[in-house]
Amino acid sequence: MKKEQLLKIGYSILKENNLNDIEIIFKNNIRGFAWYKSRKLILPEFIFRFPNCYQLYYLMHEISHFIRFEENDFEHSKEFKEVEQSLLNRFHLKLIYKKVYPKKILNMLGQVVYNNEKRRQNE
Repeated sequence: MKKEQLLKIGYSILKENNLNDIEIIFKNNIRGFAWYKSRKLILPEFIFRFPNCYQLYYLMHEISHFIRFEENDFEHSKEFKEVEQSLLNRFHLKLIYKKVYPKKILNMLGQVVYNNEKRRQNE
């Protein structure tokens, strides 16, 4: 997916959640960040080496932080995971969690479209 496409999706979902003041930025980081005080959502450039489903997951994960920040939830709580999954549902994606992060991403047919366990075994 191109950056422009991911930005369009991200800003649309932020707007739907009344988070119009959030800026999405791509950086050459090793991970993403949701900076509540500065209202910046940072996505690492490396996500573009992965399938679209992973890029969408990463974006929805960081947006979920902002949604839950509004409820004073700063953890990867059960409620956080519910928000994250509800955002991914619109893309027909389902997460199978390891702990906080997904070990697999499934499509609407239950097929594995991204396997984080397999990637980690190959590193």
